[in-house]
Amino acid sequence: MKIPIEQIHVVKNARELFQGIEQLAASIAALGQLTPLIVREVAKGRYDLIAGERRLRALQHLVSLDPAAWTHAEATVLPVGTSAAHELSVQLAENVARKEMRIWEIGSAVLDLKKLGQPIALVAPRVGLNPSAAKRAAFIAEGLTPAAIALLKTLPPDAFSPSKLLELARIRDEIGLPDPERQLQWLRKPPGKPPRGTYDRALERRVASAKLMALETDLVPTLHPQERRVATAMIDYMRRGGKVRPFKWEDFDK
Repeated sequence: MKIPIEQIHVVKNARELFQGIEQLAASIAALGQLTPLIVREVAKGRYDLIAGERRLRALQHLVSLDPAAWTHAEATVLPVGTSAAHELSVQLAENVARKEMRIWEIGSAVLDLKKLGQPIALVAPRVGLNPSAAKRAAFIAEGLTPAAIALLKTLPPDAFSPSKLLELARIRDEIGLPDPERQLQWLRKPPGKPPRGTYDRALERRVASAKLMALETDLVPTLHPQERRVATAMIDYMRRGGKVRPFKWEDFDK
């Protein structure tokens, strides 16, 4: 149905980043409004927007250019009595489908649905996410501090991968709360990747060598002769070079 644009109001949207409004307005001007808004009637002559804020902003832009030509918007009105959880699910599903939400925005909406009694495992398929992605987004939203989010909003959407943001969200203080200062420090100078090649393997060998040396000097001398023989054989076995072979107790009886 057609609704006067001035009667549609935005209450809350899970998404905060809106791009390409003028381009979308030009498309609507040329082709018409192809996708309706989703609204809820809250009073006579007043509708709250549930989904489609980017389209509404584009229509409002057209109104500013030519008020006489753009007066109404195509909209789907949700039935009276629709639950808040269903409305939030509709909003989240549309935004996720358009791939324009930041991951912490998705996570914040998932957390809101969880507070309304909607388990993540049930919410995720309804909004086009798999449960693990929804849980990751919720963890990131819960773990990022407002200061970190404010800084992230100034950066390109792809500045940090979800795995990096997950790493950032794990930065906590001594009592387990998100640490604003350390998160900002991490964002300003994120840790680099370890050198490729033999770095990790070399470190692993040094650690293993130190453990074996500790076993030889501290543990082995305190053992019973029979136990010492087996322990020494195991240490020698672990120090063998070449391809790792399956562990066999028979090797220690030789």
